Amino acid sequence: MISMKNKILLFAIILISSLTSEKLAGQTKKDVYYVVDTLSTAPNNKIAELGTEGNLKYISFYCKCVPPYNRNLTFVYDPGKQNVQILREINHPTLSWKDLQELIVKAGAEFKHQYNLTILEVLPDKTYRSANVRLVLYPETTVDFEKL
Repeated sequence: MISMKNKILLFAIILISSLTSEKLAGQTKKDVYYVVDTLSTAPNNKIAELGTEGNLKYISFYCKCVPPYNRNLTFVYDPGKQNVQILREINHPTLSWKDLQELIVKAGAEFKHQYNLTILEVLPDKTYRSANVRLVLYPETTVDFEKL
């Protein structure tokens, strides 16, 4: 026989879990777009670096804006596995660097759960490489010794 206290507890757990699942089911990520133009930006004004590490491509912004604040903001994509397209024109509204930075600072590590970021890289032939990227989160640095 279940006591009244246990029945109330069970009811509360069921109620909370159903409310939480409804909230999660209703959440959708917002699509955001940012143009990276490293071709027409003077080297001393660049805010981003594009490169390859193994089979991944990365976009690293010179912004230490996600905790633990000791690394540049980095996004990656796998050109062999993800949908990478070449576009002749941009058909979506794009964010300014200031707007993107504000979203990232506000969302922090939750950015990847709240937004789908597509980077549009300007190519030499005036087209754009479109890639859906994911935020790289680094673990906090640990100290194995103490200075005396």
